[in-house]
Amino acid sequence: MLNIARSVAFTGHRPEKIPAGNQEDSAQVRRIKQELREAIIGKIEAGCNCFLRGMAMGADLWAGEIVLELKSLYPQIRLVGVIPFAGQADHFPEPWRKKYDAVLAGCDYVTVLSDSYYKGCFRARNQWLLEHSEHLIAVFNGSRGGTMQTLNDALLSGHRIIVIRC
Repeated sequence: MLNIARSVAFTGHRPEKIPAGNQEDSAQVRRIKQELREAIIGKIEAGCNCFLRGMAMGADLWAGEIVLELKSLYPQIRLVGVIPFAGQADHFPEPWRKKYDAVLAGCDYVTVLSDSYYKGCFRARNQWLLEHSEHLIAVFNGSRGGTMQTLNDALLSGHRIIVIRC
């Protein structure tokens, strides 16, 4: 199903690691979303047509919303939801759960990697994203964690990377 050379994965921080990350109308979040939109359009215009996201709060869900909005302009693009474990969003705050449900409903394809949570499931999800793509768009603040690890792994594997600073 996936053409890895034309697939773009996303990585990025959850809202608590992004200044004003829970305030959708903040200048910081609006800037990040605008840069995500520009990066996604750039990838589409370069021939990419499949966008893979890990369904986490923050940057992942913003990217999913943007891809869904762009499908009306670029009907050839596809959105893939990569869920690390069943029930991932069960404890999301209500606003994020609504975003999750809307983005999930708009996915062209969804894969659930595990029936339940286990230590390392987010790392496994990030590895799946990288194994199924050659491009990566990252929303990154410079801190250690899963986003940095995914970026480092993408660098080692030769991904074409766009970093959006937050």
